[in-house]
Amino acid sequence: VADNILESDKLSTFEPQELANIVWAFGRAENLAVKAEGGSLPRFLEKVADHIVALDDNQLARYRPSDLHKILGAFGSSTVGLKSNHLFEKLANVFIAMQYDKFIPQEIALILWAFACAGNLNKKIFSSMEQIAKSKLAECNCQDLATIAWSYTVVNVPAPSLFDADFLRACLK
Repeated sequence: VADNILESDKLSTFEPQELANIVWAFGRAENLAVKAEGGSLPRFLEKVADHIVALDDNQLARYRPSDLHKILGAFGSSTVGLKSNHLFEKLANVFIAMQYDKFIPQEIALILWAFACAGNLNKKIFSSMEQIAKSKLAECNCQDLATIAWSYTVVNVPAPSLFDADFLRACLK
């Protein structure tokens, strides 16, 4: 499937959610032959990264936070070692520009998780997400809180306004 998409250059024909689902599925593929050196997964992910980075603001506005975190998650969890810093930089700016109320706690957690898993220490995204996460603490479940805390720990970014008594109360609810 990845080879077919690559050969036909069909990335622009997918709706945002369709592309996100395909990328997410390939990023989690457990077939070692797909992930082998020179296999189609690294080339596919590189092509997707270039495609997303080339989108203008109006095209990117069609993507929901959940679509974008799925795409980033494929890079964060990929065992092919592809980290695509240009994609992470572009999407960090998109997330920072989004309105806070567009995010649900799981999206906040998974965006931070993707950056942390990829080893992408973008201080702007972690600083911006600190305030967004703080505003959504009452809505977070235990998994969201654990993922947020884990992400900040992995990248070693202090977030004192997030990890305070309110965070502790949210963990204990």
